[in-house]
Amino acid sequence: MKKIFYVLLFVSSLSIKAQEYEFDTMTIYSTKLGLNQNSVSNYFSSKNKTYSFKIFSYDGILQGRLYDFKRCKVHYYNVEEVISNNDTITKFTYKETSYLKTGQEFYTSYVYDFETTEENDDYKQVKLNVFKNSKRKKPVIHFDLKLKKIDVNLFQAFRVSCIHRFEFVPQFDINGNYIVESAKGVTHEGQIIEHRLLEYNKINLILKAD
Repeated sequence: MKKIFYVLLFVSSLSIKAQEYEFDTMTIYSTKLGLNQNSVSNYFSSKNKTYSFKIFSYDGILQGRLYDFKRCKVHYYNVEEVISNNDTITKFTYKETSYLKTGQEFYTSYVYDFETTEENDDYKQVKLNVFKNSKRKKPVIHFDLKLKKIDVNLFQAFRVSCIHRFEFVPQFDINGNYIVESAKGVTHEGQIIEHRLLEYNKINLILKAD
């Protein structure tokens, strides 16, 4: 069945001065950790990296969280998908807003080292090491990344979707226009973890929040 995204905005109790967020990119990453495997959908703006939108599933019920890193807010939405005649209509209903604790202050001294090991016209293989400070004694996490060259920098999509504890650290980024296609690394706890890009789409979505 062909899945076409028609995005409708349903908003309740929003003021005239409601904040507006525009999204033009959607990604789905899968994560394998031990015997557990899951996937997560995220929405981004390729022009503004100060916010992102994530869709969760709790007991079969879809919910959305819009993270505004700059204003330190998280906006909550109900998400409903209605399938009709091979079309999928996604409805977003704004619920409430709360304070977002980003934790950025704990990572100001961290160093993010990207070392290219192989490169061609389309892809680049990179070793990523994250250190607590410039002494670079022992990495707290490390990954082997496969980056695909595209027209914008979408490393943020991988960071927000896959790198727990660093989701909201904007300085954790890469130079150049790439998207992470796959990654294999070691977590803080020393566990092997694997990530893979399942889907990457250009979209047109506008959400509003108080």
